[in-house]
Amino acid sequence: MWSLGIVFYVCLSGKLPFTGESTDQIFETVIKKDLLIYDDPDFAHVSDEGKHLLEQMLRKNPRKRISSKEALAHPWMQLFKEGGRFYQDEDIYENEGISGLIKQKLS
Repeated sequence: MWSLGIVFYVCLSGKLPFTGESTDQIFETVIKKDLLIYDDPDFAHVSDEGKHLLEQMLRKNPRKRISSKEALAHPWMQLFKEGGRFYQDEDIYENEGISGLIKQKLS
């Protein structure tokens, strides 16, 4: 789940959750840094359900981390089945979708 959480983080925010100039620095950042997903402007477009799922996937303690079965049953995942919207920002749906958002973040 941790690895999927990292990929999910990158897909939703367009940036890496942990950075450093060396592998050792990255590991140190993983240990020390708390991800503040709810306060991060890069996640302003993400629904609360999406933020909650990401938070559950990136719990540092594996015993407290969401399981794959629980993740599939999570309300955010249920939006796929219901044809719901994953993002709060209406511009994402009216313009170029998520690829437009990624282009915007990269420019």
